[in-house]
Parts: sequence; structure tokens; C-alpha cells
Amino acid sequence: MKTLARLSLILCVLLFTGAWAQESPQQQADAEMVKARELLEQGHYDSAVVKYQDAFKIAPNYPAPYEELGKLMLEKKNFAYAIQMYSKLVELRPQNKDYLTVLFSLTEGYNMFDKALETGEKLLAMGEADPDLLKRMVDLYREVGKPLDQARLMEAYAVESNADADYWAEIASTWLEQSKTTKAEDAVKVAIEKDPDNPKYQNLLARIYASQDRLGEAEDIFQKLSDESPEDQGVKDELAQLYVQQGDAY
Repeated sequence: MKTLARLSLILCVLLFTGAWAQESPQQQADAEMVKARELLEQGHYDSAVVKYQDAFKIAPNYPAPYEELGKLMLEKKNFAYAIQMYSKLVELRPQNKDYLTVLFSLTEGYNMFDKALETGEKLLAMGEADPDLLKRMVDLYREVGKPLDQARLMEAYAVESNADADYWAEIASTWLEQSKTTKAEDAVKVAIEKDPDNPKYQNLLARIYASQDRLGEAEDIFQKLSDESPEDQGVKDELAQLYVQQGDAY
């Protein structure tokens, strides 16, 4: 009888071991996640984190444990750890817009500007060019000192948000500061279309023409502005500087 009982026990052990061996890494990871949730319900936060870590050690390419742990870190305001989890999620699922969106906000808020911009550009490439994202990226490019990218995103934001003439003039000035005069000209002409009677946009167009050595066209605009506002010393100064520039050209 003892021998029979011992054989039965061995058989049960073998069957149990075989069943475990047949479970996929994902199933084993799911089991660890169940334990993690139970520990959280019991208030054992640190132990639950360990179980989530065990889960993605078992199935390193399975997104679920990273996502659950990432959300837990967000809830606990452990943003540094949340960034690690969502960075891994983006690595595993690079086309997942939700993961990218969360990672963008996390890295932006954590002043990881280069990482945020990299993530934001991925969202834009996927067609996620909503005005809020574009505006935030404009501010980030301004923060890191990349005016060409800043101007590029300013234009995209202006189109998506139907920006006013002042914003288009700001775009034109940003392009002009970087010697991108054709883009500056295109932008200021949009400003003029939106507000054709505003002399400051005409002034900016004249300065752009002058930077392109289109001196006659610039002179015509400055002279017209001077005739309309003879007391405007700024226009007179622009015109005088243009005459000097014309003399150098001659």
C-alpha cells in the first residue's frame, strides 16, 4: 500500500509539473500578474511590484505587465519608473498611439525634452497632428533652441488651428532669423491675406525682400508706408538703410 501511495504521489507531481511545463511564458506571466493584483488589494504595494517584475522577466516581450505596472506607477506618481515602463511599451509596440501619448506627456513633464520631441515626432508621423500636440512641441523646440524645427511646427500648428495674422507674422520672423527667406515670404503673405491693411506685415515683407536683394520691391513698399505715415520714424530709418544697401549694390 505504501508503495502504491508513493507511486500515486509521484504520478501527481509529474502530472502537475508537466501541466506547468505546458504553460506558455505569457500564461505564466498572467499568473504572476494575478498574484500582483491580489497583493495590491491586500495593501502590499512593494510585493506587488516584485510580482509584476517577475511577470516581465518570464515574458519579456509581453506588454501587459509593463502596462499594468506603468499605470500603477502613474497612480503612485512615481513618474521616473512610469517612464521606464512606457519606454519599454513603445519599444514593444511602436505603433501604439496610446503608449506614445502617455510617454510624450511623461517625458515633457519630467523635462526630458529631447525624448519628448522624439516621441512627439513619432505621433506626428502617424497622423496625430492635433493643435495641442503641435503647440506643445513648438514650445519644446523653442526650449531646446531648435528654431528651424520650431518654425516648421509653428506652421503646422497655424494651419491646424487657423491661427491669426500675428501668429503667421511670428512664423515669418522666425524663418527670417534663420535666413529662410522664401519660407518667411510665404508666411508673411498669409498674414497679409488675413489682415491686408496692417502696415507691420507690409514692413516685414519689405524687410524680407531686402534680405533677398529685391531692393526695388522693398523700396516700393517702404516708400508707400512712408507716404501713408510720414511721422513714422521707423519706416524712414528702414528706407534710409535700404538706400545704403542699394548704394552698396551699385
